[in-house]
Amino acid sequence: MHWLSECPTASDDQKAEIRPRMKRLRECIPSQEKTVLLNEELAVPYCADTGADRTAISKQHVTQLLRSDTSTKVTPLDTPTVHVAVGDHEVISTHFVRLRLRLNTAAGPVGLQEPVDCLIIECDEPEFILGRDEGEDEGEEDLQDDLPSISLSSTDKDLQDALERIISSALDQGFPSHLEQQLRAIVFKHDIWRLELGNDPPANVEALRIRLKDGARAVKSKPRPYPPAPLG
Repeated sequence: MHWLSECPTASDDQKAEIRPRMKRLRECIPSQEKTVLLNEELAVPYCADTGADRTAISKQHVTQLLRSDTSTKVTPLDTPTVHVAVGDHEVISTHFVRLRLRLNTAAGPVGLQEPVDCLIIECDEPEFILGRDEGEDEGEEDLQDDLPSISLSSTDKDLQDALERIISSALDQGFPSHLEQQLRAIVFKHDIWRLELGNDPPANVEALRIRLKDGARAVKSKPRPYPPAPLG
């Protein structure tokens, strides 16, 4: 696999013909700006992949929401909670607020079925923090159904044509022709193909771990210079 500019078989004219088709895919991707609408009144930026256990909102955003929605009720916690943020910074929460959320994602607006209890944090956090507790309240499977994928569809014609060319190339290189249908089914089974890398969600896979074999000894090598990347 290689970049289009490094393709040894495509001519300059062929590369010039392919580039506009690849760019059209990027133009189809909506803006990646993420906002959440609180109680149909206040839109604020949100972050959904912080790894936070609880959904949280800054006191500043709650104050803004109270000005436009007087029905919003701030409730004290039975026990104040202390959370450790980045850099071991402690964040204190003494109240929470129950809000209706509508996420404006790249795939379109997504309204959550039930109101969400949001901790009010005593700091000027610019983003609404969508925690994993929201997924537990909704049910992980239900939440995944509610949140549509923002990645490109594998049925896009340009992408499908590119995959067909890959299959044809495999057959030309000696892949058994009687297994062509099985190969095509495998290729199109999962939405993992892209003509150009974009801002897709991170893969939900277990992190890789490096383990030394019995008797092996770790060696730390010194820094070494590398030649500059070739211009292409």
